[in-house]
Amino acid sequence: MQGGRCYNSDLNVLVNLSKVDQLFVALKFIAPLYMRYRFRSLSRESSVIAINMHYRYVSKQIIREIHNLGLEVWVYTVDDADLFSHCLQMALIQ
Repeated sequence: MQGGRCYNSDLNVLVNLSKVDQLFVALKFIAPLYMRYRFRSLSRESSVIAINMHYRYVSKQIIREIHNLGLEVWVYTVDDADLFSHCLQMALIQ
């Protein structure tokens, strides 16, 4: 226990985009800047490993910003083969 909080090194946390996050990410011209500042503090939490989002909100810029924070990008299940190929090309699925 540290600072009144229990830490479990075996616990991995995915952070889902909120409705507000989705709105800002949909505005492509500010999305990278928003992601950088929105998730900077979360990236310092050892249990947070990834940002989980719908594939519609993913772009190369978003991936780059999240990776620069030391986090992974996870997307909801992609069942379409063409869409899956597109995600691979963006280096989303590794």
